[in-house]
Amino acid sequence: MKFNDDRYATLDGMRGVAALCVVALHVRMLFSWHEFTHAYLAVDLFFAISGFVLARTYEKRILAGELSAIEFMRLRAIRLYPLYLLGLVAGAIAAYTLWRYGMQPTNHPILKIGGETLVALLLLPAPFAHHLYPTNGPCWSLFAELLANAAYACFLPRLTNRILGVVIVMTWCAVLAIVMLGNFSNGYAWKGAYVGMVRVIFSFSIGVLIHRLAPTTRFRSNAGSLLIVALALLTISINVPERFEHLYILASVTAIIPLITWFAVHVEPAVAVRKVWIFTGAVSYGVYVLHEPIGALLEIVLSRDFHVSRSVMIFMSIPFLSGLIVLVAVLNRSYDTAFRRILLQYAVPHDRRHSSMNLPGAD
Repeated sequence: MKFNDDRYATLDGMRGVAALCVVALHVRMLFSWHEFTHAYLAVDLFFAISGFVLARTYEKRILAGELSAIEFMRLRAIRLYPLYLLGLVAGAIAAYTLWRYGMQPTNHPILKIGGETLVALLLLPAPFAHHLYPTNGPCWSLFAELLANAAYACFLPRLTNRILGVVIVMTWCAVLAIVMLGNFSNGYAWKGAYVGMVRVIFSFSIGVLIHRLAPTTRFRSNAGSLLIVALALLTISINVPERFEHLYILASVTAIIPLITWFAVHVEPAVAVRKVWIFTGAVSYGVYVLHEPIGALLEIVLSRDFHVSRSVMIFMSIPFLSGLIVLVAVLNRSYDTAFRRILLQYAVPHDRRHSSMNLPGAD
């Protein structure tokens, strides 16, 4: 059965399960029942989905002159900033708490944490720290994506399919080299910042190319949608023997993730599954940007104040995840929407505010 709608629910489902795997990777004391060693590949999946969604939503408008590169970047910053800001606040609190417990020794904690947070308020990484975002590590991928967004908007008039193909081939070679060197999971630290840029350029470009080449016809299939989301979950959650590690990472980034993204844009689930996927997609960004500081606070309180062992903490993984999802759902309905509306009033021309607030899936 053919399907016509502005929302790509299967992509939402993929984003949702990917975000949950990232939580399991970073909040390890609660999720020690399984080693999610490849959950960092969720970032590459996010980049590919983002490339498709942003190209589909904005490409024609930018090329038609309806939206300048600067206006596009304003919209991107406004979309990310409210929950990003909460993540910074939670991260600063978590960093200070870790210092109080002696887990992050420094001579000037207020100055250090405050300085890093002030810089991050501008969506910029900390220039003199080891990590790009010391108080909330996952934010490195947001910075990398914003850089890719800016490059995309600036060079879009010249970004033909041929040039896009050249970019993909060149970054594929870079991906191969980085995988062979064994540091593909980097990107969060300054010494591996180039890795993050290669990852975002490759996967984001793949997403843009999928938008340009994929047929517009979509089909309704619960089984197909469930299978695609399950494959996405499997790709970023399974472990492989060490001798196959490099091959698996290369195959995942350059073949599996592009393929499941391609199929995901063609298959939509029926109503019940569709609602679940759209919900998981809606909370995925908030879960991603808030989980690490909240998880760090919970882990230290449980271990230091209540002396809860790791073997007991694993039983708190599902309640923690459920609580985080509920929190983000509430924030999405109240804080995030209201904050973005205020930002749009001051940062976007009046005749473009309404369409900017209601662009479906413009994440």
